[in-house]
Amino acid sequence: MSRQANKTLIGGFVLGAVVLAVVAVIAFGSGRLFQRINKYVLFFQGSVKGLSVGAPVVLRGVQIGSVIDVELVADPSTLTVNIPVYIEIMTEKFHNIGGFQKRSPAENLQLLIDKGLRAQLQSQSFVTGQLMVDLDFHPDKPAKLLGDGKVMEIPTISSTMEELSNTLQKIPVADISAKLSSAIAGIDRVVNSPEGLNQTLQDIQKLVRNVDSKIGPLASGIGEAVKQAQKLLQTLEGKIGPLASDLDQTVKDTQKLVRGIDREISPLASDLKSTVQATKATVVTAEKTLVEIKGLTGKDSQTVYKLNKALDELTAASRSVRTLADNLNRQPESLLRGKSAPKGR
Repeated sequence: MSRQANKTLIGGFVLGAVVLAVVAVIAFGSGRLFQRINKYVLFFQGSVKGLSVGAPVVLRGVQIGSVIDVELVADPSTLTVNIPVYIEIMTEKFHNIGGFQKRSPAENLQLLIDKGLRAQLQSQSFVTGQLMVDLDFHPDKPAKLLGDGKVMEIPTISSTMEELSNTLQKIPVADISAKLSSAIAGIDRVVNSPEGLNQTLQDIQKLVRNVDSKIGPLASGIGEAVKQAQKLLQTLEGKIGPLASDLDQTVKDTQKLVRGIDREISPLASDLKSTVQATKATVVTAEKTLVEIKGLTGKDSQTVYKLNKALDELTAASRSVRTLADNLNRQPESLLRGKSAPKGR
């Protein structure tokens, strides 16, 4: 007879296969097995009520990761409490970044922080009160890092509700309430006190009587000013007629003067034209004379040649006279006996 199979062993194999199948479906179905995931830490100092593990991490409305852990860290020396929130971001959610992914995740994160990347808690729904982590760029907010550097850290900023709460806390509600109560009490005393109300009515009546007493003289003064203005206008009207007549006569005299000047200018212009023509003819004659003088005094002119020749002859005659004078100085008797013959002849 054949040996019967162990039902317990078969059941164990079946159960193991089912578990492996479920794990495979979860792993391959979610795609996490082939995804690159980076882990980051965020430090929040305010309340994180409503933030739970698995809450979405969004950037400009696009979910790029989720919250994986929330802790509480207290510092006894400073009595401060920080809440580190660990998140994971799937890098496959980013596309067409070019050379951005060629750097290391830490280098990429530092570039984003320098550009103003900050994390902030925001509400997913006002009905449920659940929170999510919103990443966005706030270059006007300073980057405060509180971690030890073991995990890449993204700086955080206060949520909108925290900022509103801080603003409301700075409002001096007690002082405003005290001043408002004091003002209401004062109004109540004035309204409900017959003496105060009567005094106020008397002051108002006194003010009305003072204003009424001032209106009469003021109206009289205004009437007198109107009369003076009318009188001035009448005086100006009486002066404007003669002034206009004189102005008209002045215009006529000016026109007459212009016509006289125009008549005198025509002959003057004719004489000026004749003078210009005569001057032009004189200039032409002077130019011709200069040309003739230049021809007479030129280097190759006949007159210059004859003048040079006459100067040469005059120079020769001067030498002859000088020689005669020298002979007479040496032999004055030669004028009577004639020139003596040279010795030895």
